[in-house]
Amino acid sequence: MVLELVGDVDHQLHKYGARIVDPYRDLQNALRASGFRADALRDRRSRAAQLRRIGALAEARGNLAGAIACYDLALRSSPSAGCWRRLDRLKDLHDSATRILRQT
Repeated sequence: MVLELVGDVDHQLHKYGARIVDPYRDLQNALRASGFRADALRDRRSRAAQLRRIGALAEARGNLAGAIACYDLALRSSPSAGCWRRLDRLKDLHDSATRILRQT
């Protein structure tokens, strides 16, 4: 189930600090509220693919920090997850948006 995966990932996020943990928990609550479910994951590649899909959902909802966290964890689970370039672009976009918001 995705929520079990999300719970497992939650334990790994503490090294990132509140900047990533809070948006990730928001995404976790949104997934739980929507009734999103999936089968248990069998291996690291399945885990990485699922994290990549959760990252895409977060990105579609406009949660860049959550998407970055999911994509990063997907790549840590399996470097062949296939989201290196997307993660780099999102990090650049997130950094630019953060700089603009600080200027105002």
